[in-house]
Amino acid sequence: MLLSCLGLSAQSAGHWQSLSDFGTNPGQLNGYLYTPAKPVAGRPLVIALHGCGQDATAFARLTGWNKLADEEGFAVLYPEQSAANNAQKCFNWFQAADVAADGGELGSIMQMARYAGRTLGLDTTRYYATGFSAGGAMTAALLAAYPSAFRAGAPVAGIAAGSAEDLMAALSIMRGKVSLSGAEWASRVEEKNPGFGGPWPDMLIIQGMADSVVRPANGLELVKQWTALHGIDAERAPLDGGALDEAPHVTALRFRSPNGLAPVLWYKLYDWPHAYPIDPGAAPQQGGETDLWTKDADWHATHYIARFFRLR
Repeated sequence: MLLSCLGLSAQSAGHWQSLSDFGTNPGQLNGYLYTPAKPVAGRPLVIALHGCGQDATAFARLTGWNKLADEEGFAVLYPEQSAANNAQKCFNWFQAADVAADGGELGSIMQMARYAGRTLGLDTTRYYATGFSAGGAMTAALLAAYPSAFRAGAPVAGIAAGSAEDLMAALSIMRGKVSLSGAEWASRVEEKNPGFGGPWPDMLIIQGMADSVVRPANGLELVKQWTALHGIDAERAPLDGGALDEAPHVTALRFRSPNGLAPVLWYKLYDWPHAYPIDPGAAPQQGGETDLWTKDADWHATHYIARFFRLR
């Protein structure tokens, strides 16, 4: 870990710190906070959640989030799963106790976020969350449990919130074997938030259409859930978008509400496996490094997520 942190620091201008006294830590997670060299007071916070088999340091380096933080002046929080909680180091998005508000792993993540807000003087009305695979599923769970705390989220190869409460159900949803209506999906979030009047966080969904781990159908289930929460009928909503000029293998679909806003955006990557899309390079829209779960797509998901979050 020390060598990894030294390697990370050598590539970044800011400060990487391990968190310890941020709260009671009900989910027994580790946490790391990256603050860029620019002042971050009054700036937003991005929570970045790694996938199975990864750790916070690798996820930061491979996805390029710290590069964007250096450029734009926001802070990044990296919660980290432990092998004691999950042998594969997956966040436990399918365990009811870990996705309950202020309990388990979600409770630990929010304690870290609140600690970062207090100690850095962040704009606590501008919190965002993103993650890959199990981290993507946890992103949806986080926004479902704390909708008033987040402006937006962006799961990459994620899972709809409230989809599973045990491992067998998790495997079934991952294989694309569960399909509900938007209203049914939305009710699983609304039940967690009685009396919440909105607005619900915006949602960017990124899904590889050749993903054999988190099957492509999961992208559609996420779309149905978050369009329904925003009062949008995904089948009849005004829809715009298409293949991107800069990346023809990526299709962007924007779902518009009656007031003309587009709170839900779906990026579909054709012929794309279970991996976080990056585009190594030094240009503003480029970043990341290739590894087992990060692959060169000539399209940098981190850049497009940050743009959706209005961070750049």
